[in-house]
Amino acid sequence: RGTIQTLEWVNDLEFLLIPGPKVFGDGGLLPLFKPLVHHGFYNIYTSEDPRSKFNQASARDQVLEEVKRLVEEYKNEEVSITVAGHSLGASLATLNAVDIAFNGINKTSSGKEFSVTAFVFASPKVGDLNFQKAFSKLKSLHILRIHNLLDIVPK
Repeated sequence: RGTIQTLEWVNDLEFLLIPGPKVFGDGGLLPLFKPLVHHGFYNIYTSEDPRSKFNQASARDQVLEEVKRLVEEYKNEEVSITVAGHSLGASLATLNAVDIAFNGINKTSSGKEFSVTAFVFASPKVGDLNFQKAFSKLKSLHILRIHNLLDIVPK
């Protein structure tokens, strides 16, 4: 649905890059190779509020729980995991795809690995160069980022 609410625009414009410990762990891949992610997008993806009517569990936790369940349910079939998003949703889809592949959520209990693909449209940049390096090392992860050259959001 893209960015609609004023608060979402504030999160979009929060350009601070931070480590993403819930995605990459506390140490990153190596001590000198810490991927940094967009603070606003990471916050939307991982925030939770037990008192809230809507996000008692984070978007991350809700999606990963369901993906884990489905991976085990279909462990004997040839399947893949696909996520998609536009604008703000594209940034969250990117984080989610990297999270699934990096943390092995796409692997069955027997070790079979499903491919993870993200189709993202008009996605703002989600992380730094180390973030790009991290997802380029994940052989099961494929991301297709589509944007219009005149669109200011993906720049």
